[in-house]
Amino acid sequence: MRRKMNYLSFVVMMCFVGQANAYNHEHEKTGKQSGKPKPTATTKAANCAPANYRKTMDFNDVSCQLETGGLLFLDRANGLATYTVPKKKGSETVVTTIYAGALWMGGVDTNGLLKIAAVKFREGNDFWPGPLSVDFGSGNFDPSIPQGDNTKRDYGAGTIDPDQCLLYDNIFTITKAGVVQFITWMECTTGDCPQPSNETMAQINAWPGNGDVGRGQDQFLAPFHDNDNDMFYEPEDGDYPWYDDILGRNEVQCGVDRRVTLFGDITNWWVFNDKGNIHTESQGDPIGMEIHAQAFAFATDDEINKMTFYNYELINRGNQTLFNTYFSQYIDADLGNYNDDYAGCDVTRGLSYMYNGDLNDEPNSGRPGFGQNPPAIGVDFFEGPYQDVDGLDNPGPVFDSVTKKWNIPEVADAIANKGIVYKGLGIGYGDTIPDNERYGMRNFTIYTGQNAPTGQADPESSTQFYNYMRGLWQFGDQLYYGGTGFPGAPCVTSIPTNYMFPANSDTLHWATAGVNPGFDWSEFEPCGSGSTSNPSGDRRFVQ
Repeated sequence: MRRKMNYLSFVVMMCFVGQANAYNHEHEKTGKQSGKPKPTATTKAANCAPANYRKTMDFNDVSCQLETGGLLFLDRANGLATYTVPKKKGSETVVTTIYAGALWMGGVDTNGLLKIAAVKFREGNDFWPGPLSVDFGSGNFDPSIPQGDNTKRDYGAGTIDPDQCLLYDNIFTITKAGVVQFITWMECTTGDCPQPSNETMAQINAWPGNGDVGRGQDQFLAPFHDNDNDMFYEPEDGDYPWYDDILGRNEVQCGVDRRVTLFGDITNWWVFNDKGNIHTESQGDPIGMEIHAQAFAFATDDEINKMTFYNYELINRGNQTLFNTYFSQYIDADLGNYNDDYAGCDVTRGLSYMYNGDLNDEPNSGRPGFGQNPPAIGVDFFEGPYQDVDGLDNPGPVFDSVTKKWNIPEVADAIANKGIVYKGLGIGYGDTIPDNERYGMRNFTIYTGQNAPTGQADPESSTQFYNYMRGLWQFGDQLYYGGTGFPGAPCVTSIPTNYMFPANSDTLHWATAGVNPGFDWSEFEPCGSGSTSNPSGDRRFVQ
C-alpha cells in the first residue's frame, strides 16, 4: 500500500572548525567501543545563569522559535511546539510539525573520559550564551585570506564569566538586502544613494564582529568584511556583516576555503558554549566548545520557501583534543498529533523524515491534527564536519562526462578508504581535491519518547546520549536490520546496520556494509513486503 503524503521539509547545515577530532567509526558498531568512556569527572564551571533570550524566525512560509540555550522550536514556557509550515494566515488553526530540535556533541579525551553537551527539551542546561576565553595568538586563523585544512582558531582556558553570558544572551538579526543597501550607500559616488533604514543601521552597528580581547575572547566572532583590514569591525570604515554572494564579490572558493560567511536572505546569528555552568541535562563533563550558530531562510516562489536552514561553526576553545567525536542533530518531530508518527530515512540523500502512522492525523490532548492525507517533514544533514586530514581525495561517485554515467566505488572500497557511495552522504569526495571532504548523515537512530520499550527510550545520562550519537541503542546495544531494530525483537536479523528504516533507498546496501538483507525495511513494513506495521508513537531521532 502506498501512502499519499504532502512533503514539507527543513534543512540542517553543519560546519565544524577547531581542534576536536571528528573521526567517525563507520561500520564498526558492535555495541562496545575501544577505549570505553570512563565515568565523567566533576569539573569546576562558571556560574552563568540559564539562557533566556528567544526570537521567532518568521520570514518565509515557516514560523519557528529560536533560543540561545542550544534548543530550537520549543516554547518551553507553555510546553508548545512552534515550528509551523505553512505558517498561520489570519484566523487559520495552527498545526505544528516539529516539537524540539538541538545539536548534540561528544567525544573522549586522551584519558578516556567522556565529554558531552546535549539537550532535549532544556529540562536542564548544557549550553549558555557567549564566547569562551582563549590565549591570544594561539591559533593561526586569518579571515582576510583563504583558510585551509591546517587552520586553528585561538584556544586556551575556555572559560567564561557570568556577566559575559548575560551580555551575549541575544540573537543578532541581519538581512542580505539591508547589507547590500548599506554597501551601495557607503560606496556611493553620486551622492543620490538612499541611506538604509534606521532598523538596518541599528542591526549593522550592533553586529558582534569582535570579541572583547581584554576579557580573553577571540578577536573574530560574527563574520564581517573588514574593509580596511585592521581586524576591527567598524561600520563607519565600510565594514559590514559578511555575505559572500552579493554584488559579484565571491571571495570564498567552495570546497577549498574554510572561512564561514553568512547565508540566507535573512540571518539570525548567536554564540553559545558548554562551559557556562555544570551540565544538568546530559550530566556530562564539558568539552570547552564554542558554537557560532546561524538560523537562516530564503524568500522564494518554490519549495525553498517552506524550508529553514541552520549552520553551526563548532570551535574547540579548550586545551584538550577529543577523539571518537560525534556531532548529531536531534529532532522530536511531532506532526500534529504527536503520538501516531513513523520515522525513516533516505540513505542516498542523507535525509531523515517523519510521517504519520496512518492516513488520518487526529487531534490529541486538545491540539489539532492535520486530518486526512497528512504531510511528512524531512531533515537534511547537508554539510557535516570535515573529515580527518589524510592527504587523500577519498572516493565517491564521479560523473563521467564521456559515458554520461556515474562511476560509483564498491561499498567495501569506500569503507576501507573512508569514502562514500551516494552523493547525498557528503561533499568533496572524488573531486580530486584532498582533505576537503565533509561528512553527511553517517547513522540514523530512532527511539520512542512515551511508553518506550526498555533500552529504546529517552537518554538520561551522558553515556546514553553518546550511544545514540554513535548509532547504538540507549544502553549500547547494537542496532540490527529489520523489525524494530532492537536485538531479539520479532524478525530482527543478525545484520548490523547504521541506518534505521531506509525503506528502498539503499540499493547498494551501504547501511549494512554491503550485505544484502533480502528485504526493504520501513516502519510500515518492518519485516518486508506485506508484513504487519509497527505500532506508531512519539518518535524522536538522532542523525
